[in-house]
Amino acid sequence: MKLIDFNEFIPFETIRTKLGIPKNCDITYDSSTEFQEVEFEKNSEWVKRLIGEGQDIKSLDELTVNRDKTLEYRGKKIILYIRDQYSYKTQYKYHVAWCETLQKMSLSKRLNRYVVSRRTDGTFIANILDKETHKPIEENIERKLGICKNCLKTLNYNGYTDVIQIQKNKIYKAFNIKEFLNQYDTEFKQIPKYTDLTSPLNEYADNWSEIARDYKRYKNWTCEECGEVFFNNPQMLDVHHIDGSKYNNSYSNLRVLCKKCHAKQPYHEHYKKLIKI
Repeated sequence: MKLIDFNEFIPFETIRTKLGIPKNCDITYDSSTEFQEVEFEKNSEWVKRLIGEGQDIKSLDELTVNRDKTLEYRGKKIILYIRDQYSYKTQYKYHVAWCETLQKMSLSKRLNRYVVSRRTDGTFIANILDKETHKPIEENIERKLGICKNCLKTLNYNGYTDVIQIQKNKIYKAFNIKEFLNQYDTEFKQIPKYTDLTSPLNEYADNWSEIARDYKRYKNWTCEECGEVFFNNPQMLDVHHIDGSKYNNSYSNLRVLCKKCHAKQPYHEHYKKLIKI
């Protein structure tokens, strides 16, 4: 397609008049530029992901369960949810981990009810079906879903399994998909992330003291092992790297531990001697 002829374009004439440019003034422009029209297929994978419509899992072999129990599809952390739902009243849940619920669905051969999504606002495209006829009552409606509590338990997300019910409810209500993906998208895969040539030195980051302080504050100065609070005695708290890699400062790889609990971690025998000293 070509640019319009501005000599015949009324809005252009109006602007020229307001600017006081005489009609006989020579104005040069190029209207010969060609633009290629691009059309996307209505049901293309790209469009479905863009608008947040769930994408059917073509093969369960493409669904990967990582070491940290998060879910991946074609190399990306993803969310699973049931798109074809049978109730307006019940709030369906979405899943971010290989939790007890998904394992049961897999054993009962019902995992194909789920679709893949990367939508981050907690609202998903759903179809509401009649329970008796199984025919759609409404299609492609946006519906607010909640995070699966079994997923929070599986991941021990923000210490979910270690706190009382009131705090569990707070973690559940505060769950944010964007925050979750920001934490877990950087996680190690099931295969090593580095080679012998690319692996960084296993040393602390230059700003490690700042990272550790921020994470202790994020965990409310509480030991994630024994539950004791050290708000008034923060020097008794350490930040532990779960996988032993001091450069892997993803929040999912960190734990706030008091010095006694830190010394009980695997391969930390030397730390017990340091505490005694």
